[in-house]
Amino acid sequence: MTGLPKRSTEKPSSRTLKESDRDLDHVPIEGKPEKSLPGSSPDAERILSLSLELTSRAACCDSLDELYFLLTNDLRTLAAYDRCILITHLEGRSRFVAATHLPVVDKKSKLVLKLQQLAPHVAKLESPVILTRRPAFQVLTPETPPQTAVTALQEYGDLAGWDHLCCMPLNYNGKPLGHLLMEFSGDNLPDKSAVTTVAKAAPIFGAALAGRWLAERKPAIARIVGSQAPSGTTRQKWAVRRAPFIAVAATILMILLFLVPFTFSVGGEAAISPKERQYAFCKISGLIDAVYVKQGSSVEKDRKLATLDPRELDFRIRREERQFELLTQEMALSRSRAIDDPSILARAKLTELKRESVAAELEFLKWQRQFLVITAPVAGVIVTKDVETLVGKKLEAGEAFCEIAEPGRLCADILVPEDRIMRVKTGQGARVYLNNAPRKGYRLKVDEIAPRSEVEPRLGNVYKVVATFDDDPGAIKVGMKGTGSIDTGATNLWTILSLRLSTRLNHMLLYFR
Repeated sequence: MTGLPKRSTEKPSSRTLKESDRDLDHVPIEGKPEKSLPGSSPDAERILSLSLELTSRAACCDSLDELYFLLTNDLRTLAAYDRCILITHLEGRSRFVAATHLPVVDKKSKLVLKLQQLAPHVAKLESPVILTRRPAFQVLTPETPPQTAVTALQEYGDLAGWDHLCCMPLNYNGKPLGHLLMEFSGDNLPDKSAVTTVAKAAPIFGAALAGRWLAERKPAIARIVGSQAPSGTTRQKWAVRRAPFIAVAATILMILLFLVPFTFSVGGEAAISPKERQYAFCKISGLIDAVYVKQGSSVEKDRKLATLDPRELDFRIRREERQFELLTQEMALSRSRAIDDPSILARAKLTELKRESVAAELEFLKWQRQFLVITAPVAGVIVTKDVETLVGKKLEAGEAFCEIAEPGRLCADILVPEDRIMRVKTGQGARVYLNNAPRKGYRLKVDEIAPRSEVEPRLGNVYKVVATFDDDPGAIKVGMKGTGSIDTGATNLWTILSLRLSTRLNHMLLYFR
């Protein structure tokens, strides 16, 4: 629908205008006319009957749209205009709302845009105004209207192309709530009796417009005064229609909240780790001389992983061997001299004791040579990062060289927030979804729950829950990360939502304490 509809070319049947008399005289709508208008209809009873019917229908309209239609279309049975425009001044806004045979308003139409600009100027007219474009624009109303309003109507007339215009205010309590612009073109002249009747009925139309607007905007007030019309408005019709749907939706919501069981799952970040951690220890102090494995290497039990630098131990062994030889020679010399001097025999005994001590130290150092090689305590996979870069590092006795994960004995460490750890029990089922296969869930069973929390920078206080795989994890490797979910049992949706809402509320209240 583009713009406003074209004016009707239908000739009114009730008009008795003489062809020789075409010009309009001054027509005071309110009060007694000074001069009679040519073309006045003698059918006063018909006009009175039509006006009563139209005012009665206006008072009984069920909606604003129905009232708009009556004022712009049905009113033509009383005043045979070519086109009628309705402008309202409600809620502090003056705007064009309806026109004859116009179900949809095209807001981009030039004529519609002009009417929107005209609406604020028309709001200043509190009494009826009749304009004619023959031979030029003339105001045929005794009262002088505001010049700005007349100028605006003239500009609109140049665009719309009408010959005569009746601007009829719909007053309520002395103030216009709207204006009817009845356009007449060509030989179609406004009938004096019909126009006067419309002017007399305008306050009733204004009251109907005010009442209908109040009923639709303020249904509570309409109910107080006993009006039944608001129940027929579009908004309230929709409210009546949607009432059953709201009841059904509320019932379904209550069932979902309190009756349908839901599995309450808790969890958080997860990482794959070995079930039992095995370490290859350095049994003597020394410098790493060579490393024969790297991260991810598969090793067998007792396989050589690294060797320590033997030079320090060899030096100590050679020193003890020389000391042993010196003490042996000294003991033999003392025994040979003891034949002539028995007192030297005691010195020989002392030297023999020192020699035995050096021999024991030498035996211990030679025994330590077997620990220059670091071997794997179990078969598995090296998981220590950058283990091959440990060459040259000094290790103390008992210090771990690397960690070995036993294949097939892996578990998932799930970090559970402290506000949900109370629902986790050993033996509960769990699932882990790794980042490399987020759609595949591996089944686990909770084995251990850490007795105390750990602090994670992003997660806050969490408890580590250890869960082992029910089946062979296959190609899963240590260090893989993902998310873990622990099934803590069935409950209703309301319990889940209220618990989480309460937790968020407690966190928020911390900022106000």
